[in-house]
Amino acid sequence: MARVLILLFVAGGLGTLVRFGVIRAFATPAPAVFPWGTVAVNCAGSLLCGLVYGLATALDWAPEWRTTILVGFLGALTTFSTLTLESVLLAQGDRLVAAFANLIVSVAAGLVCLWAGLTFARAFVGGD
Repeated sequence: MARVLILLFVAGGLGTLVRFGVIRAFATPAPAVFPWGTVAVNCAGSLLCGLVYGLATALDWAPEWRTTILVGFLGALTTFSTLTLESVLLAQGDRLVAAFANLIVSVAAGLVCLWAGLTFARAFVGGD
C-alpha cells in the first residue's frame, strides 16, 4: 500500500506540473478569453485515459500501475473543477455563449478523445 501511495504522489505531482505548463502556454492576459488551455488538458487527458485504460485492460496491467496512471497522473492532469469555474466566470462576465460553448466543447471533445484513445488501444493490441 505504501508503494501505491508513493506512486500516486509522484504521478499526481507530474500530472499537475504538465497541466500547469499547458494551461500557462495557452494563457492570455484577458481573463474573459476562451479557456483553451483547460480544454487542451482535458482533451489530452481523455485521449490518454482511453488509451491507457484500453491497453491496461487488454494487456492485464497490474492494478497499481492502472491506478498510478489513471488516478495519479491523469487525475491531476485533467480538471473538472477548473472547467466549471471558468464556465461560471465567463457567464458572470456576460459571456453566456462562451460559457456554454466551453461546457459543450469540453464534454463533447472529451468524449471523442476518450473514444479515440480506446480505439487506438484496440488497434494497438489487435482487438476488434
